[in-house]
Amino acid sequence: MAQQTAAGSGFEIGTTLAADNQAGFEADTFAEMGEITNIGDFGKEYQIIETKALKQRRVRKIKGSYDNGTLELELYLDPDDAGQTAALAALDTDDNYNFKITLNDAPTAGAAPTPTTYYFRGLVTTFRTSVSDVDSAVTARCVVAINSEILKVPAATGD
Repeated sequence: MAQQTAAGSGFEIGTTLAADNQAGFEADTFAEMGEITNIGDFGKEYQIIETKALKQRRVRKIKGSYDNGTLELELYLDPDDAGQTAALAALDTDDNYNFKITLNDAPTAGAAPTPTTYYFRGLVTTFRTSVSDVDSAVTARCVVAINSEILKVPAATGD
């Protein structure tokens, strides 16, 4: 597959049920967050440690710790949306919640095709409303700090 569209992708928030594998995440109950316009980027990024030995002029680099990212979801505010309501509730706790991102890439063949799905745990650290100008919709920004490994389940035909 060369390219794919982001249209049709989804983001869901689960509960605080401890999960670290596919079966654990699939045992949770998720609520889709509606009206998302941008999920953002996520994935492993290492810190770079620079070393500078006195006898060398060259800066050497080694990998240090890594971070799986912080999502900055952009969305249209919908007070009746179950996913947005769940995110607001998660904001006021120190608990890690389960999250799920699905792409719109399910195969067209097979008995029960499934899309690529990413699972992870994280903290909702921000939910801010933005009221701009007369020609704008009311939007919000929801920040999720990824606090676990990211489990990728590839798209499958279900056969």
